[in-house]
Amino acid sequence: MTIVLSYPALRCVLEFLDAAKRQQVSFWDKDHVCRKESRFEMGQKEAIKKFYNYYLGGRSEIYVDHVSFGGSSLAMGNLPVNFSLIVNNFLANHGSFESFLPAVNPASYPLDSLEISTTDVLSLDHPVLHTAQNLTIITNEDTDHEHLLINKIRNKNVSIGYEVIILADLLEIIEDWVFYKRELGTTFTFFEDFRNDVSATLNQLYEELNDCRKEWKEEDNQEHMIREYRHFFIEIDEASKILVYGVRSQEGTGSRVVFKVVAMTGAVEDVEMEEV
Repeated sequence: MTIVLSYPALRCVLEFLDAAKRQQVSFWDKDHVCRKESRFEMGQKEAIKKFYNYYLGGRSEIYVDHVSFGGSSLAMGNLPVNFSLIVNNFLANHGSFESFLPAVNPASYPLDSLEISTTDVLSLDHPVLHTAQNLTIITNEDTDHEHLLINKIRNKNVSIGYEVIILADLLEIIEDWVFYKRELGTTFTFFEDFRNDVSATLNQLYEELNDCRKEWKEEDNQEHMIREYRHFFIEIDEASKILVYGVRSQEGTGSRVVFKVVAMTGAVEDVEMEEV
């Protein structure tokens, strides 16, 4: 576990407003926050160098709790040669996340959380992804879902964002979990931007999995689950099962589909047999 960026004089975060000429720098201590906006008649590379040397003291290792890379990965070429971040949480929401990895010190791994966009990402088969404690993948209309093999992700805690959830992805994940087994506690969450409500997706899953779904048990009730939405489970083996249900988003403005592997308890009866 690394520590939050903390230096005796100040702490600061640099955000480019106008990448070529403007920087916004934030300073804070335990009592208050103040912001200072500065203009530099200089290029991005020179501005970064001044910031690095003046505010960060030219340190070869910089401890950061959360780092977010945005914009073009070409800016990486403007970083000092010895620039190295030891981070807990890493976000790359534009371009290939791999292009930003040179700025991350290997001592950071495994990351507490990693969020990436699939823009320009050709494969999810990367050790940095495999070892992240919490992995978030944001897809878009250009994502090649078949090639990415989302169903092969082996992380224990994963969130996957869609414009509109692709049912085939969810069915492939369930098939993979049933065949290859998964560790108890493995939890995948699926959310979308377009409808921002997953009741229709849960209804579709309920119909598609008609031959193998089982009746929900009260002992399986989960925190924040939406009881009004479809909820059921899929048996993996005699020891474990996959809970399928919906939860409210943290913002409270939408909902998400959850797959969670839990221990099997008691006898299992088929839904159709109970309905007869």
